[in-house]
Formats: sequence, structure tokens, C-alpha cells
Amino acid sequence: MNVDHVDDCLMFSNAAAFCCQVSCVIILLYSLVFYHSFMINAALTTAYVFWLFMVSVGLVLTAAGGIMLHHYVSRFTACALSSCR
Repeated sequence: MNVDHVDDCLMFSNAAAFCCQVSCVIILLYSLVFYHSFMINAALTTAYVFWLFMVSVGLVLTAAGGIMLHHYVSRFTACALSSCR
């Protein structure tokens, strides 16, 4: 019951983080592709690529955390249902 409660609490947080990170990746890619003429020095381009990399790593960690949490909750639910029968 506690794991299900934690899953309910973290589900919204994980979904919000995932959506925000996806929007950041889209904005950064859009800036890199369509505004490359404004990036005249290497430091600015490197900063954009660094932030794109960091947001992508965060996106992967958020997705992996959500997948792991869902796996444990579904496994716990399957164990709880099989012992109830």
C-alpha cells in the first residue's frame, strides 16, 4: 500500500520533469539548428551543446527512474494479487 502511495505521488512529479526536459531539448535543438548564425564564438556554441547534453542525461535519468518505479510497483502489485487469491 505504501509503494502504491509513493507511486501516485511521484507519478505527477516524474511526468512534469519529463515534459519540462523534453521542451528544453526541443528549444535547445531549435536554437542550435535555426539560430546558428548568431553563434559566432565557440564558447556560446559549446555552452549550448553542453546544456543539450546535460538535459539529455537528465531526460534519460528521469525516464529510467519512472520505468524502474513502475516495474517495482507492478511487480509488488502482482505479488500482492497472487497472494490474495
